Amino acid sequence: MLCPSRHGSSSVRTTPLHPRFGVEIYGVDLRAVTAEKGYPEIREAFEAHSLLLFRGQQLDDDTHQALGSLFGPIEDRTMGKSGPKPPMDIMTNRLPMAPSPGSMRFSRSI
Repeated sequence: MLCPSRHGSSSVRTTPLHPRFGVEIYGVDLRAVTAEKGYPEIREAFEAHSLLLFRGQQLDDDTHQALGSLFGPIEDRTMGKSGPKPPMDIMTNRLPMAPSPGSMRFSRSI
């Protein structure tokens, strides 16, 4: 489905992730998003759905910072110790690969 937008027609396609919130967005290269191009539709989708999923994006730290800053100031949790650009944290929901037989076992608390 196309993401309806008051900013004109959009090639952004969405698929609901949950009946009440969240969409997966297709057709957007986040490296090319600017305040004028793409961001208004992304922001509108965020306000409407609260959670946006963009699969397969390849962002370096500078591009990630630039995209994030479109939403507002970037929080610097290092209190300036890392210089003018706060470092990007690596976040994932993927578990490590299963250990091979005889190797160290992984444990995980839930």
